[in-house]
Amino acid sequence: MFTDPVKIRKDDPGHPDECPVYAYHLAYSPETAPQIKEDCEAGRLGCVPHKQQLAGILIEALGPFWERRAALAADPDRVEAALQEGARRAREKTSQTMDLVWRAIKLR
Repeated sequence: MFTDPVKIRKDDPGHPDECPVYAYHLAYSPETAPQIKEDCEAGRLGCVPHKQQLAGILIEALGPFWERRAALAADPDRVEAALQEGARRAREKTSQTMDLVWRAIKLR
């Protein structure tokens, strides 16, 4: 992931509001973002260490999703049943909606 293009050396002052790494950090760890912003702007935080820190935050945040995905991948019958049930409910709702439409345009 590219970072602040103006920050050439790790101790150069950064521009976190223009950095996608900081944007992810702000989204996934808003409680630590103010300190990260301050350290970046002061040149105390380099881009590589920030990316490494963000990687750890993302791994922690996305871990439950990866575990859930693995559990679902191990049980394809459950996934198929959920898809079938969703399709059944969608057909039912669509049928009700179309009945209202046909009645509204007086074709039923």
